[in-house]
Formats: sequence, C-alpha cells, structure tokens
Amino acid sequence: SDFSGESERDEGIYIYQFDQTSGALTELDRVGGIVNPSYLAVDNDKRCLYAVSEVLEESASVVTAYTIDPETGALTHLNHKVALGKISAYVSLDQTSRMVLVSNYGGGDAVVAFPIGEDGALMPASSTHKHTDAPSGVVAHRQEASHPHCIDTDPTNTFALACDLGLDQVIVYRLDAENHTLSNQSPAYKTAPGAGPRHLKFHPTLNRVYVLNELNSTVSVLLLDRETGTLTEQQTLSTLPDDFTEHNQCSGLHITPDGRYLYGANRGHDSLAIYAVDETTGALTIVGHQTTKGDTPRGFAIDPSGKFVIVANQESDTIVVFRIDQNTGLLEDTGVMVTCPKPACVKVL
Repeated sequence: SDFSGESERDEGIYIYQFDQTSGALTELDRVGGIVNPSYLAVDNDKRCLYAVSEVLEESASVVTAYTIDPETGALTHLNHKVALGKISAYVSLDQTSRMVLVSNYGGGDAVVAFPIGEDGALMPASSTHKHTDAPSGVVAHRQEASHPHCIDTDPTNTFALACDLGLDQVIVYRLDAENHTLSNQSPAYKTAPGAGPRHLKFHPTLNRVYVLNELNSTVSVLLLDRETGTLTEQQTLSTLPDDFTEHNQCSGLHITPDGRYLYGANRGHDSLAIYAVDETTGALTIVGHQTTKGDTPRGFAIDPSGKFVIVANQESDTIVVFRIDQNTGLLEDTGVMVTCPKPACVKVL
C-alpha cells in the first residue's frame, strides 16, 4: 500500500510557478491546515481546488475546498466536508464542475458525490454507494475487502467509472450531474484475478478507457459502450521491461492532451512506462521506459500544452520535470528537480 499515515515533514499543499519554456519550478507558497492530502482536483474555470485527506480516522477523512487566486495561485480555504469513509484516495469533478466525486479506499462509503455551490463551496453529500461484492482475495493483504482507488467521469458526462482494487473490478455508474447523483447501471468490468485496478484515464477523442492495474503491473485498453456503459477489453500490456523481475506496484496514469502518448508510473522499477497510442484504434505500443530519478513515483502530471511531464517521487522527496519528445513520446531530462516532502499528486493549471 502507498498509505503511510501523516508525515511530520508534510506541510500540506505546495504551490509552484511553472516556466513553460524551461520547465523550471519556483516555490510560491505552502498551505497548511490540511492533514495528509493525497489527491487534488481543479474545476473547469480554475477558480477552485479540492483536496482529500488520506487518514485512518473516518472523522478526519475530509474533502476540502479552496479558492484559487487567478494572479498568484494562492489558496484560500472555503469549507470542508467529511468524506464518509476512510483513507480517501481520490477526488475528481464531473465534466461540468457541478459535483465533486470522492473514493474512499479504506472503508465506509466507497464513492461519494458532493454538489458544488455557486461560490465553489462543498454542499452536503448527495449520493453515496458501497461496493458490496466479494473481494478478490488473490493478493491477500491488499484484496481482503473493497478498496476503491479512483473515480472519473467520461468525456460525455454520462458515466462515472470507479476502480476498485480489492474487487478486481471497474464499477460503472450512470451520472446525473444536474441532480448531483450516481446510480448503478451497467455490469462491472472484471480484470484479471489479482490485477488490482487503481487508476483510469479516458482518451480525449476516441471511445477508449485506459486502466492501470497496480498489483500485476499492467495497463488495459477498454472500449466503452456509450449507450449502456459496458466495458470490453481490447488489449492488456505490461508496464515493465521483460527483464525486470523485482517487486513493483503501479501508481499514476496520464495521457497527453492530443491523445498520442500514454504514461504509467512504476514504483519499484521507479519509472514511467511510455506508450504510443494508435490514432484510429487507441491501441498501445510500448515505446520505452524513463527513470523518474527518484524513489516511488506516486503521482505525476502532463502540463496542458502537452510538452512536459512533472513527476512526484514520494519516498525521495523530489519533484522532477521531463520534456516530451513530440515525435516519439520519449522523455528528456530538463535538469529541473525540486525538494518537496512526500509529494503524492501534481496538478498544473
């Protein structure tokens, strides 16, 4: 597990200025008063940021709303709501920024929806769901119960997909953004036993979903039926080189804005797996692997221009910036590395 509890060195959320020419990062501010933030989300207008706290106590597992100063990037606390679960691992917004979706890895309600008020503040939870299927149990210490690890909405804002690592399932919800609700609709997609689905990403234009499986170090390409929400597997590839046999767990997954390249993070091999994406079928071809120049890359981001990858190495306390070769998808080291305690998630505005 990547949950290690609160770090004494963790001051919360760190804000950097990002140079879109050189990739340089300059620290601007730090925001305290939030315990062990594990994941961040930003609304469409970039006026609000939402963060979840990854803690064992259900009363302290909260989702917090902040306003973003458009000039300085500074964050101002708006409000927070109890996440209705434990070890909150992921937060996202629907495509219209009307609701915040939270997944609780450690128990309680699996996925929770919170409406967003006109000022960006969180309203009381409007929709909650538990995942009640029997756990997979293949990897005994990780799959002894339901462990929802992420929830994201498809580009049409029709469905919300939740990866449940403990069940070996991607659970599909019908989304009603106007009424701020989720409802069970479609059969769940079942991964290979012991795969442990963790994160997923939608292709920006093709009807494809990419699922990163933490426990067996693979990435799968799925077809989403836009009428029924049914997911059908098209392809599964390893995230590791053929000659790597040591322990590894996958973490983050991101696709470039133009949909040409997909990247998946390996913790153990401490690398990003780099895939070229077929522009017609969405199929993946492995291009190579890039060391993240640190230990345990938990999260990373691709900047909105699609030119840089910014990696958070959780156990070496570093953030490293790479430039994307637009012709190959391979990554070039910019030489930019900054120190940040236990970085877990990166978002670029």
